[in-house]
Amino acid sequence: MLVPVYCRGCGQRLEIPEGFAKAKLRCAECGVYTELPPDLREQLASAPPTPKKAVAAPVAAAPRVAPPAEADDVESCGFITEPPGEKPAPPSETVRAKPPAENKPETPAIPERELLVQGTEEDDLNPYTVHGDRPTRMCPECDQRSDARAKACVHCGYHFESGAKAKREYEPLRREWENGWPLQKRLTAFMCMQAVNFVLFVLTLLGGATCVGFFWVAVMIGLQAFLVGTFEKLFLSRDSKNKVKLTRVWRYAFFARPPINVKWRQHDALIIVQSNDFSPIDWAFAIVLLCYAIVPGVLFWWFVIRPDKFSVFLCKDHGFPETPIFRTQNEELAKEIQTVVGEVTLLPIQR
Repeated sequence: MLVPVYCRGCGQRLEIPEGFAKAKLRCAECGVYTELPPDLREQLASAPPTPKKAVAAPVAAAPRVAPPAEADDVESCGFITEPPGEKPAPPSETVRAKPPAENKPETPAIPERELLVQGTEEDDLNPYTVHGDRPTRMCPECDQRSDARAKACVHCGYHFESGAKAKREYEPLRREWENGWPLQKRLTAFMCMQAVNFVLFVLTLLGGATCVGFFWVAVMIGLQAFLVGTFEKLFLSRDSKNKVKLTRVWRYAFFARPPINVKWRQHDALIIVQSNDFSPIDWAFAIVLLCYAIVPGVLFWWFVIRPDKFSVFLCKDHGFPETPIFRTQNEELAKEIQTVVGEVTLLPIQR
């Protein structure tokens, strides 16, 4: 006997398909993945397939015939009439016997919509039925539901009768997004700053302040490199076998950090969060710029700290923003990333 498994998201008991051997099962109601115990997976893998029982066709109930109405009391109407004569019975029609049908197994037809309530005649002799959505069945390969009349899964191509998975070729895709200016434009701006630093350094040498000039130029180069060369980049790739890879890369002062592979399969939705928060690094940088010159610090606060930020998050546990994948001040760019990532990963977009 299998141990019942309940969804960790909504608490509903999960229906485990026959021959299911994966580590996680997705809930059909809320979409949250629930991990199956190892002993239960071994039991499911070793269990022999159960034979399908033949479903008998429903037998139509014979129509009920109302009893003949009794004759009205004619004396109560104030006059007496002769009893009506009996009407002659209509001539019997010749009923042709139908030839016996061949003994062929009948396959029960799947209805257009699922029958929820069977009509009865117990209360008011007015039978009615209640139908729901079209019946579906779960694919054992991708844990998605498809039409019960379909021969193959519309999501992964798994054939329900033969058990073979169709080979599908996907168009390779590679997209990348940068926060702010592209790398080449940032390098150009940094080199222009160095030309200004060189002119200022020559002026300090002519003034006789050699040590102060070296220190001042070194500090300015570091601040400029951090200001211009710190940004985020997001990579999205898909090969012909539909293997999707989502990678984040950060550059600090033009030095690239090791890439971070986002485990997007552990999430269930995408959402954009608008905020106006700031990091301590931003304020520290603004204070340093205010110390050297007021105008650069004010400009940094106006263009970097003041505007609203739009962060694209991967959601877990019924829409909770769990993992950020990109942050920008451009709302259109955030919506583009959310749309493209949702189409490639098949994750729903949460508004």
